[in-house]
This record gives sequence, C-alpha cells and structure tokens, in this order.
Amino acid sequence: MGILIPKALWNKNKERIKATKNLPFREYNDNLKKAEDTILDLLRDNAVQDLTNARIKKELDYALGRSTKKSDKVRKKTFYEFYKDELEKLKLAQLGVEGHDNRRRAYQKYRDIGNKINASRMDWEDFDWEWHDDFVQRMEAVPYSLNYVGKLVGYVKAILRKGLRYGHHNFRIWEDFPVRGEEVDFPYLNEEQILAIYNQELPQDGHLDKARDNFLIGCWLGMRVGNYTRLDGEKNFDWSNKEVQVGMNKNGGRLVVPIHWMVEEIWQKNGGLPKKISDQRLNEYIKIVAEKAGLTDLYTYTRTIGGTQQSITGRLCDMVCTHTARRSLCTNLYLNDVPVRTIMACSGHSSERQCLKYVKADFLDLLKKAKKLPVWEKPKEEAEETEQEL
Repeated sequence: MGILIPKALWNKNKERIKATKNLPFREYNDNLKKAEDTILDLLRDNAVQDLTNARIKKELDYALGRSTKKSDKVRKKTFYEFYKDELEKLKLAQLGVEGHDNRRRAYQKYRDIGNKINASRMDWEDFDWEWHDDFVQRMEAVPYSLNYVGKLVGYVKAILRKGLRYGHHNFRIWEDFPVRGEEVDFPYLNEEQILAIYNQELPQDGHLDKARDNFLIGCWLGMRVGNYTRLDGEKNFDWSNKEVQVGMNKNGGRLVVPIHWMVEEIWQKNGGLPKKISDQRLNEYIKIVAEKAGLTDLYTYTRTIGGTQQSITGRLCDMVCTHTARRSLCTNLYLNDVPVRTIMACSGHSSERQCLKYVKADFLDLLKKAKKLPVWEKPKEEAEETEQEL
C-alpha cells in the first residue's frame, strides 16, 4: 500500500520528504532512494522492451526488502562497474539543476575518491586490511590531514555498503575500517572582530564590499555557506516577524533565525540582499577585508597532517573563511548564555554534540563566562545578614 504525504511536507527540489516529527521520514526517503537507483539500474542495463511490469515490480520488491528473491536477469556488478554507474547517476543528477551545489559537490567527491583508490583496478574483495593500511599510508604521505583521510575512508565504506545493500557482493571485512578524526580548534570571530569588519571602509559595491556583506550575513545567520549565499530575499526573509526562514539545510530540516541589526543594515544599504559571489572568491576576498580590518594577530592550532601532529601558526586574517562565519555565530551565542538547544534551532545541527563542535571559545573566553555565574557569589540573604552583624 502506498503512503500519502501532505504537499507541505514534500521537498520539490530534492523529491524527498522533509524532516518531520512523528514521521519516519529517513526510512521513507531511504526507500525512495533505493527505488530510484533500482529503476535507473534497470534502464541502464536493459533494453526498454525487456522491462515488463512484473520484472520491475520484482526488482523493486527485492530492493525494498519485500522479497528475498532477486530477478534472475539481473547480474551482479563488479566494483568498478558499480562505481561507474553511481558516478553516472550523480553526473546526470546535477545537470539542469540550477544552483544545486550539493549535487555538483557529490559528483566531484565521488569522482575524486575513484581516482584516489584507482577504482578501475579494484573489485569488492580487494578492500581488505592490507588495502586499508596501504591506502591510509599513501594518503598520509601526500600529506593529507587525519580528518581528510578519515573522510576518504568513510566515502569508500559508503560505496561498499551500498554495493552490499544491492546484492552485488557479500564481502564485509571493510565494515571494521576505522573512520578516524580529531577536533581542530579553527578560529572564530568574536563580536568585536565582526564589528571591525563591518565598520571597515571599502569602496561601495566593489568586490570586497560584496564579500564583506555576504560574510557578515553568514556570521549572523550561522547557516552553511551553500545556504546563506543563495538566500532569496522574497522567499526567505519575513520582515513582519524579523526572521529568516530556510528549509534546505543539510539534514533536510527547517532553519529559522532572527534578523540581526547588522543584516538589516546590509539589506538597507543594498536595497535587498548583496550581489552573489562564488564560494571560492568569497574565501579569497574576505581574507583581504579581515586584514584591512586589523585582524592580524597570530593564531595557533594543532592538527595531524601526514600522521604527525603539527602546530600551525598564522595571522588570523589569513585563516578567515566562509566556515568561520558559522563557527562565529555558534560560539558568540554560546558565550552570551544562549542554551545549546536554541543555538541548534538557528544553526540547523541535529545533535548537541555536533553543535558544540562549532563552539570554538578558548580558555579565557570560557573563564569569563564562568565568572558570570552566581555560584561564586555569597547568597543575597546571607550577605545581608553579614552586613547587619558588622
């Protein structure tokens, strides 16, 4: 029996169900993806005249777990055949979809991992512990960071998991491959530093001015760069309630963020949202703006690169990027005693653990926050009694 979904809960762009309470949307969306992939596989591997309704139903029943018997005409694919088909799906998915950077990035990511693992020479059984150790060693020798190598292993596991799910192999050693990572204290900008960027004099409507305005909107909306640089003034800004509403975050949920006075003034200056700018140019230009605003203090963080932990020191302005904006909102709200659950409503994080990864307050910031707590002061009644005794 089919499932009826109210129109308001359907994401037209993604052709998926929106994140919704009291509805197993992840399970439904996963089944939609399985059905979509199954149909594409059938169309790619067979002549249209061979695809009878009965055969299509049999394949869909198998993919969705309604049957344990797969169609006899479907053969198992080698790893490289499966990888090429998945890559082609992603390539087709990104075509004709304006502004869909997520699909474009997914295609580029898939293509990149194929090059790194020499996909054309691999089959399912090749992904054993010997392969894993050699792959990690090669990636560390580049040298790539621990987090990036961990992501690459995670991407490989995702491909293997999907191949297993669709019955192309039954090889499972890879399931125990660790996806390693570490917390890295990348910088954020405090309110004073953000204000310095806002007050920096720049030629109006020039490329630096556009970059500054887009970046500051990110600092006070806290969205991923793919969201805040593609906002629609008419659709997303609700001026009667002074809030920005976006229903397209990474987890499929809906973000609602109050409009900061700085965002309002940028709107008034530009007669709407500032002109769009590519992520690459924004990252390049905002470093120049930050330097002009005097954010040149040295900043040091540690990360593991090439298998060795390294301390990296540089000017703060040279480390400012689009993701700094998101870290800045989460951290500044946290330091202003905003509850984590409220920060999550603004940032779109699905768990407190993920949200707190974006809180980059240093020891002195946290100490100042701790000093504000009433626990250090004598209770008011006891303090008054002490004064009376004196």
